[in-house]
Amino acid sequence: MWSKLEINEALEKFSLASKADPKASGPWSHTAALYLFASTKTDPQYIEEYRDRARAAASRALELFVGDPLAQETLRSLAAPSTPGITPANREAMDSFNEAERLFQSRDFLAAINKYEKAFALDPTFAEAILYAGDCYFQLAKFDEAEIRYRKSIDINPRNFQAWRFLAHAQTKMGRPIEMVKLSLLKSIEIQPNYLPAWDQYSALTQISDRPLQALNAKRPVHLKVNNKDGAQNYTIEIDPKIDAKGGDVDSAIWLQYGISKANFLAAKKSGDANVKSMSKVTSPFDTERLSWKSIFYEEHENAKLRDPLLQQLRQFVKDGQIEAAIFIFFFDESYRTEFESWKKMHPLGIQQFIEKYALRPSPLHQ
Repeated sequence: MWSKLEINEALEKFSLASKADPKASGPWSHTAALYLFASTKTDPQYIEEYRDRARAAASRALELFVGDPLAQETLRSLAAPSTPGITPANREAMDSFNEAERLFQSRDFLAAINKYEKAFALDPTFAEAILYAGDCYFQLAKFDEAEIRYRKSIDINPRNFQAWRFLAHAQTKMGRPIEMVKLSLLKSIEIQPNYLPAWDQYSALTQISDRPLQALNAKRPVHLKVNNKDGAQNYTIEIDPKIDAKGGDVDSAIWLQYGISKANFLAAKKSGDANVKSMSKVTSPFDTERLSWKSIFYEEHENAKLRDPLLQQLRQFVKDGQIEAAIFIFFFDESYRTEFESWKKMHPLGIQQFIEKYALRPSPLHQ
């Protein structure tokens, strides 16, 4: 029904599925993904409502199963959308692909393979078709055949972070060395740092080591809201009620300073104020984030007693010259993409070295 764009009918079926098995996360995560999909097709007035419904359904799925990859990916996409997959120009290929999707959901994996591979034959650039053919072989426990197709998909589109995770999963099933599997997962993370399913698998592999990864809850209690009125931009600092805005607590004062710093950098950039030369390097949202943390921890709060584990870590990252890597890993946003790609060229092992140094990973998005 989804492939035929019968959205309401599909939602009803997912609802029935959730009632048939109240402990299953799948109906909820698929509902979330469907609402996210629908938000890209609906009238502008309904977009936020559909996105809110997607967020709520994904959160419910994760309450039932914290590792539900579709729910995690939906929340990630809501927080920081990535480049969409390749859509084939060949209409016949797309029809075959949609039929394969229906067969896959019906667990008729052999028939689905035929349709996925037909779609790929009709359009040899259709990386997703051969990728999901591999997923069918994976479901049939034919992991060597799955690996062949995953690699073929990666050859066509090496930036498909999902394909690298699928490959890692097949490698695990085939008993490949842990370091090989970790490298595939690192590829996925290096392409999309906020792709939580890859982090989950990578973290699981470290649990048998002497230094398992620990999750760092990087939820910032201060956000900046940009308001456009009469052609002028104004900035409102939104503060979590738990924060003492009066600054009586050092941690609260730092979070408030962080919000003010970001607002000042943005205002200086907008106005081109020649009197704030120290702000002249701010050219992007990433610069705003990076320079805000550097300005806070470079001297003023270098030795202050902090209670917040996140602030403690951020201060250490600044001290170690690792704040750029930390921002990409814990606060990644697609608006940082240009700087991220440039940073990776200068630090090709930067993500891996950061993980090895700190043994930290991002917390799940729903926490």
